[in-house]
Amino acid sequence: SCKLGTIPALKIFRSLTRNTSLAYLFLNDNGIGDDGISKEEISSALPGSEAVNHTLKMLGLSHNDLTSSNNDISIFLAILKMFDSVESLSTNDCKLTCRDIINLQKEIAKPKKWELKKWNLNNNDLDSRGVNVLKEIAKKVPSLSEVFLDGNIGCHNKALQ
Repeated sequence: SCKLGTIPALKIFRSLTRNTSLAYLFLNDNGIGDDGISKEEISSALPGSEAVNHTLKMLGLSHNDLTSSNNDISIFLAILKMFDSVESLSTNDCKLTCRDIINLQKEIAKPKKWELKKWNLNNNDLDSRGVNVLKEIAKKVPSLSEVFLDGNIGCHNKALQ
């Protein structure tokens, strides 16, 4: 936990997209999120669309505010687009809501895009509607076998399997 902030973290992500041996990346609790930065600033910190890391298996983004006050998840989507081989995604304690999951649904459920197997969503702000959206995502991403939901409002089950 270095409290990098969003732009420095995006620049680290950008530099790692061409790394061919990186398998695990943990940037938990690093102040990634709604810093009041513009979409232009986000775009300038990102690599071109051709720069995607195909080796990363585990991405840890827990304890970062991946949403913003206006329900814009551009930062989170930008990070996900840079790493298309992630099998385990940790986004617990990231203040994600049902609306965020709906916005992520299009990216995560793209055909042949994701091999996501485990997604930790513990301690976010998901309600039963968000769980229903996750069930739809699971139908479109057959590899997704475990979704952890402990500590979310309206979630009585600890995992969606």
